[in-house]
Amino acid sequence: MEQQKLQQQQEQFQAQLAQAEQQRKEAMENENYNKELDRINKKEIAIISATGYGKVASEDVDNNGIQDILELDRIENEKKNAEKEHFLKTQETLNKDKQHKDKMDLEREKLRLEKEKLKNDRDKAEQDAHIKILNMANDEKIAKINAKNKNKD
Repeated sequence: MEQQKLQQQQEQFQAQLAQAEQQRKEAMENENYNKELDRINKKEIAIISATGYGKVASEDVDNNGIQDILELDRIENEKKNAEKEHFLKTQETLNKDKQHKDKMDLEREKLRLEKEKLKNDRDKAEQDAHIKILNMANDEKIAKINAKNKNKD
């Protein structure tokens, strides 16, 4: 019984550690996502500023051979990809959290059933012991009655 309590406490501690690690990962993913969005936004602002706020469609301020307006489209695509990637990672994290919760619920149910089984086994053993004592008492009475009847013969 004591070992079962220790095991349950250890499993709860493991679950708390896993949850803390998961929260740390989520925070890191969110931070990385926000940094990526900031980088993209800074790039957009720089290009918009350089192109005269989109007034000149064919301008290539940074002389890289790509019209700045096309670079804005590329940056917008990068931003959408970053948002999509963040969404997918968030969904993956939520799925892992649910799997972990389901696993912990299953383990708790196993422990509850094991505890119930142990209690039932203990109750049955107590009943068997009580029946054995009663049978011994009856056997003793029968033996005395038989001995008494033998003496009468």
